[in-house]
Amino acid sequence: MLKTSSFKSFVICMLLIISPTSVQAADYLFAFMGGNARADLWLVDRSTGQVLLTETADTKTVAENIGHSGNIAFHHFSDTDQHAGWLADHLIRQALPKLQKMEKEEQLDVTSLSFFYALAGLDAVYKQADDNSGQLALRSFEQTVEATFQSDNRTLNAIYGVGDSALILRAINTITETSAHKKADVAVYADTYSIGFWGSDAGLLIQECFAENSAKTPAGGFFQLGSNGRQILFGENADGSLAEAVRRFWEKQGQHYTDTELQQRYQNSNNNELGGVLAELGSNAANWQLSEADLSTLNELVLATTQDIGKMLSEISPAAPGQKKPVIIIGFYADTLSATPEFYQALTNGLTNRYDPILIHGNELSLVLAGAAVQTFNEVETIMIQEKQRSVLLDAVKKASTQWQEAFNRSDAAGCAAQYETDAVMHARPFGTYTGTDEIHAFWLKLIDDGFADVAYINPKIEVLDEKSAIIRAGWTMNNAKGIIHKELWVLQPDGTAKLREDDFEVTP
Repeated sequence: MLKTSSFKSFVICMLLIISPTSVQAADYLFAFMGGNARADLWLVDRSTGQVLLTETADTKTVAENIGHSGNIAFHHFSDTDQHAGWLADHLIRQALPKLQKMEKEEQLDVTSLSFFYALAGLDAVYKQADDNSGQLALRSFEQTVEATFQSDNRTLNAIYGVGDSALILRAINTITETSAHKKADVAVYADTYSIGFWGSDAGLLIQECFAENSAKTPAGGFFQLGSNGRQILFGENADGSLAEAVRRFWEKQGQHYTDTELQQRYQNSNNNELGGVLAELGSNAANWQLSEADLSTLNELVLATTQDIGKMLSEISPAAPGQKKPVIIIGFYADTLSATPEFYQALTNGLTNRYDPILIHGNELSLVLAGAAVQTFNEVETIMIQEKQRSVLLDAVKKASTQWQEAFNRSDAAGCAAQYETDAVMHARPFGTYTGTDEIHAFWLKLIDDGFADVAYINPKIEVLDEKSAIIRAGWTMNNAKGIIHKELWVLQPDGTAKLREDDFEVTP
């Protein structure tokens, strides 16, 4: 059975270790993270935390994946199958043959398989007031995932999802709690579109996420080139070598552009993609034969990005003059920031030399996100199970209460008593206290014989105490009496029905 839940909770999760050991029969989780610039898929053993498989699709620098986005709200939900759904299907199909091989070689025995997704834009799904396009897109995404696994004769036990920001912030919490990085009390998440901050005063609490505030989203550098893509490649100060490097980059992947086509591609769109390409070029400058002028341009982009980060850091966690405050920067583009001494120097310059950057990226970041996914899935699953148990309890209590009222109104005292546990206690004010179903039956029989009938509950309220018990409070009326129900304690029985353990009601004038 497939289940979906939007859940925002930021709790500490654990780091995972990789490398499968002996044969394992356990619950396994495929976790998918879809963002604007890339998508990641992990297969994790839920019991041990081992990451068994990892698949990645870079949607900015790998021609095979270009044109797709992991954002569920991309193009206003109109083509989810071609974006988040496509990426999920793509990565799952890459992973399934590897899973089959591991099963064949008896490295693991998959007894239960579930799927978890963290999608950019998921919050927008639940903000759709005018139509249900977001919900339809999400259901389409889930159906795509389900069909992909069914093509491999696999049935998912459950599907749960959250927004990508929930997963990112949970990962940040993990990083700040590890011994190697505990000294930093501020962390920054940098992706292609936005910067998210996590700060701590005391207790390591999330202070603010700038990614949710467009006014504070930086507009520069690798992370958001704005409308400057064409200017960078073909402007007055460009000598053409950087554009040539970009063209060679795509030619190696079978994509061929003329000067005109390249200008058109990066004139008014695809600037975010260009940021990813430039990051790749800068990380391997020697391989792409970049000139000193090219490197200077890329250094300026790094500086523009980190100046934005430094500006916001000064707002959230000011560093005193002469102080160098440690700050964690996570994000897959942190690979670029640490790629060359020049880039790292541009980074520290952008942070005004008052912040000491700790870069978390690559495999370390991937493992943290996988761990965050497992922890989030487990927590959501617990909540969903509790909600299911609550629903079962409420249905049973409502049904039993209705049966009691119907029995009374047809003058069936035995039917009334049948809704009580054998040793139940009933406080009938001002008449007395009655214990056990025999005494309770006798009370209702006499009341019915005295002509009382037509009971009705007025404004009943149900309070769930736990997964097996609930209390009803209400006013009540009969043909010639009225009163208050102070407490009906209903308890779920082994057979799935609910019975009264305690009944406390009063007749009022």
